[in-house]
Amino acid sequence: MTSELDTSDETPRERGRRRRYRRRMTVASLSYTAVLIPVTFWGGLSGTSPWRFAIGLLPVIPAAWMFAIIISRFRELDEYQLRIAFPGVGAALAAAMLTSVTVGFVSLAGAAIPGTAWIIFAVGMITWWIVNQVTGAARQF
Repeated sequence: MTSELDTSDETPRERGRRRRYRRRMTVASLSYTAVLIPVTFWGGLSGTSPWRFAIGLLPVIPAAWMFAIIISRFRELDEYQLRIAFPGVGAALAAAMLTSVTVGFVSLAGAAIPGTAWIIFAVGMITWWIVNQVTGAARQF
């Protein structure tokens, strides 16, 4: 009898929450891009001005906003949705940590690896995306 009650369809409330998440994340991502491009090209980050550090941190503001949106979305998920979503987060964390340790030891051995922070970030994000595609968690976001 419970099979009649169980449904894989989203309720209108769940669809609304997912749409709101996507809208908010789109605005935050566009804001990040709108800040990142001018900071990267015209921010004078390789100059000598002490303001370059503050200017270099400007993209952190929309990135922190994206983080808050993701946390908010996770708080809205039910138990089943969380069970689907967390493997991607765990795999991304593990991949980023492994990459960090690998890059750290290679650097200790004397190799200069430019952009190590971006490499670690990219490995984590790509891993999260791949695992979400495989587990079906991408439909939750």
